[in-house]
Amino acid sequence: MINPDMINAGFEVFGTVGVLVNCRAVFRDKRWAGLSPSVSLGFCLWGFWNIFYYSDLAQPFSVVASVGVACANSLYLYLLWVYRDKAANSDSTVCAGAKA
Repeated sequence: MINPDMINAGFEVFGTVGVLVNCRAVFRDKRWAGLSPSVSLGFCLWGFWNIFYYSDLAQPFSVVASVGVACANSLYLYLLWVYRDKAANSDSTVCAGAKA
């Protein structure tokens, strides 16, 4: 039977995949535009908090899945940092993942 921990872990995995799609777009385009890194930092910190929070709630599946979210968000922030100069010089109408 699927318990709430497994359902929550599924959402965490879904979030991890979504962030990795964004990472792929930034890496492929070697730039980013149209987003605020501070929002991504907030979600990254939340991901790290969830590791400890789910541990306290004794939800092992969610703990493992939240590690994925925290790592994916960390990678995303790293890529935004690496390509920060290109973002500042890019056309503001082009979003990450769009073909220029």
